[in-house]
Amino acid sequence: MSTTAEQIEASLKAQATNAQDALGKGISMAKTRYDELARISKDNVDAVMQSNTAAIKAIESLSAELVAFSKNSLEDSLAATKAIMSAKSMQQVIELQTDYTKSALDAFLAQSTRIGELLMSLSKDTAAPLNARLNAGLARAVQAKAA
Repeated sequence: MSTTAEQIEASLKAQATNAQDALGKGISMAKTRYDELARISKDNVDAVMQSNTAAIKAIESLSAELVAFSKNSLEDSLAATKAIMSAKSMQQVIELQTDYTKSALDAFLAQSTRIGELLMSLSKDTAAPLNARLNAGLARAVQAKAA
């Protein structure tokens, strides 16, 4: 009977040791996963902050560009109006108005091109940090699948 009791006791001790080892490995693996998740989360937050910073800078540039264009347009319009008001003939009025309209349209088209460039830069600069994080996540997923 003592042999059976000793065998049971030895079996229970072995199972307890195995369970303790498995628990230690599980805790270690959970800590490693938690640390990795914390690093990934930090990197994601950093990417969002970089994206937001790029967006703010681009919007500031866009705003300054629009304000400058509006100011120049108003000044050009006032100068054209003064010139038209001081015209000596209807022919001169038509020429001045035509010249102003042409220059205003050219300025508008140039400004539209510039705004388009700024918006493209905005989208590229704000997406870059987020794309980098997406690519890093995809690489991790491919790596995990391969393992």
